[in-house]
Amino acid sequence: MTIDRETPDHNASGTPKMSVIEGGKGKVRTKVRKAADPKTGLTDKQEAFVQGILDGKGQGEAYRDAYATQNMTPAQISVEAYRLMRDPKITLRLTQLQSQIEAQRRMLSLSRWDRTLNFFERCMEDEDLHPSIRTRNAELLGKHLGLFVERVETKDVTDRSADDIEAQIRARLGIA
Repeated sequence: MTIDRETPDHNASGTPKMSVIEGGKGKVRTKVRKAADPKTGLTDKQEAFVQGILDGKGQGEAYRDAYATQNMTPAQISVEAYRLMRDPKITLRLTQLQSQIEAQRRMLSLSRWDRTLNFFERCMEDEDLHPSIRTRNAELLGKHLGLFVERVETKDVTDRSADDIEAQIRARLGIA
């Protein structure tokens, strides 16, 4: 009879190992486990899973890409991916990376805003451009800055009593 038991061990370099002791034959097999990144606390496979999620992959697909799943059923992959997504280190890393992506988007948006404003201002000040073009650029700059608001005002000039309005509403609703 073979008994498998896992016990954590460390080698001289400080890399964590797992010793698997097989009873009966006296053989000791040692697997070196990849240490977690000290900054994120994630292994390379966990980080690959996170990157897959950020790339828009589903949990199962990201798990298949990051881990060896040849001998796993789709249901097992789904369960393991679900468990991984509930890991606090994974959720923290996802949140951090999503915040960084959002900050980059905001900076890009501000950069576009500044370039647009600079373009309109340069065109307004360019003496070589026709005055109508300069005026149009001033108008576009004003719209871009929200200085002009297009409004359409309507007035109801019909004279109707409350009874007339109620009767019209009832007629439209089909209420007698």
